[in-house]
Amino acid sequence: MLSKKCSIAAVSAVMIGGTALLAVPAEAVSQTLTYTCPVGGADRQFKLIADTTLPDTAVAGSALSGAANASVVIGDDVRSLMYGFLGARAVKGTASISTTAFGAPKAFAATIPLTTVPATGELTVPAAGPVALTAPATAGVYEIRAGNFTTAITLVKEDNSEVGPINVSCTLDAGQNTLIDTVTVTAPTTATPPPTTAPVVKVATTTTAKAKYVAASKKATVKVAVKAATGTPTGKVAVTVKKGAKKIKTITVNLSSGKAKAVFKKIAAHGKYKVAVKYAGSATTNPSSARTTFKVA
Repeated sequence: MLSKKCSIAAVSAVMIGGTALLAVPAEAVSQTLTYTCPVGGADRQFKLIADTTLPDTAVAGSALSGAANASVVIGDDVRSLMYGFLGARAVKGTASISTTAFGAPKAFAATIPLTTVPATGELTVPAAGPVALTAPATAGVYEIRAGNFTTAITLVKEDNSEVGPINVSCTLDAGQNTLIDTVTVTAPTTATPPPTTAPVVKVATTTTAKAKYVAASKKATVKVAVKAATGTPTGKVAVTVKKGAKKIKTITVNLSSGKAKAVFKKIAAHGKYKVAVKYAGSATTNPSSARTTFKVA
């Protein structure tokens, strides 16, 4: 007959077996793996299945995270040992799972929540824990493989007293396909910068103006010419007529082939008039200005 200490170790090994695959990616192909835990001088094997919510693709160098979920079904014989001989009414614990992720060793922590041990039948024990990995820097297809695990398991009796934690180490049986999943790592997407547009260099302009007054019609005509080093200037010209400090009127006209004309009517008061011409410039030309005068005798 097994000693009580060996029986506790056997039960602990069965339970934590459910967490051994916490490194499994979300789209992993289910594998049934067996583990051996020494119990009372004899080896016992246990089977388990697990899955996670990790993505099956990742960008090189990016962080991968998700939740892992696992379970193990404990047969009636071991469940009976726990319930009857050891007086366990619930179990809980923690585990450290060794895996090979992307070619490097990686350990994952898992938690076994408080789980009720039934009086008859099989016992299904859940386990869960976070999974955090960093995708390799080079694009390719990378493997995640299951490894050994250790656990600290606690049995909870009917009076809420506890036995444990009991430390147990279990070994993955040899000769199995330990490949849990492959993760396809892709190169980062390099954004194409928008094309750069060379800044427009505006050319200088020269504005000239001539004013002519016709007494018979009482009109003053101002002719404007704007020239540039290259091309023909376009845009608007503002022509302002003043008599002394008094502004008579401002007329804004459009250039046509670099020229414009502004006509001021009802100019009758005798004296000297000043004319200020301002070319506003354009997308390709700089502004410029000119001044002239006319007299009304």
